[in-house]
Amino acid sequence: MSDLMKTLCLTEELETGRDLILSGFRELQEISMGKDFYYLPQQLLASGLEHVLKGYFCLVFEARHGRYPDKRFLKDLGHDLEKLTQILAEDYFKTNDIPLLCSDLGFLQYDPLLKRIIHILSEFGQKARYYNLDIVTGARKPALDPKAEWAELEKQIEDPTSYLANDSIEALYKDYYPRVNSRIIARLERLVRAVAMQFTLGRHGGALQQFSSVLMKFETLRDEEFGTHD
Repeated sequence: MSDLMKTLCLTEELETGRDLILSGFRELQEISMGKDFYYLPQQLLASGLEHVLKGYFCLVFEARHGRYPDKRFLKDLGHDLEKLTQILAEDYFKTNDIPLLCSDLGFLQYDPLLKRIIHILSEFGQKARYYNLDIVTGARKPALDPKAEWAELEKQIEDPTSYLANDSIEALYKDYYPRVNSRIIARLERLVRAVAMQFTLGRHGGALQQFSSVLMKFETLRDEEFGTHD
């Protein structure tokens, strides 16, 4: 297959990942006490992040070796988002002593909330999609319950107890869920921005810069904008 066709396919891969992530954010903003269908945003976000990271890794590989990787390269990467974000930080992220990139690298490696979010999405992408069927079939080691895990994540961000009185239920919709979901989205937006900036500021060479427009929506985000977009 020609390099032109591979370039077109990588562009589509990155576009697909970007659109899945944006759709995941949109669905996450719809979560509330009366709409707790966590499956859809988790599915969209887990898949979108995997598409973006693997597409980016392929481009860095091309920059380093002068050719695109083979099928085994992707197979070895697997589908574990925790592993993929670790590979990103350790092997595919260059700071070039730029303060913003140095800060982003520390965020990728040490932010506890990001790690918790990625852990849940990673488990969902690999196993938790079939949690209910695992229970039905009596699996010896059923996957984590994605709905329960996400609810615990919300409580970790902010305790909802004060909102559970009858006169505070409305505040759950207007204040609690929007604020909690904003915190989650903010972490993921920063993760994707960190990847997007590698296309230009990472200075990896190769063809990366010509793909930067695909993730421009994230690359141009300022810190104060994280989690604020409807």
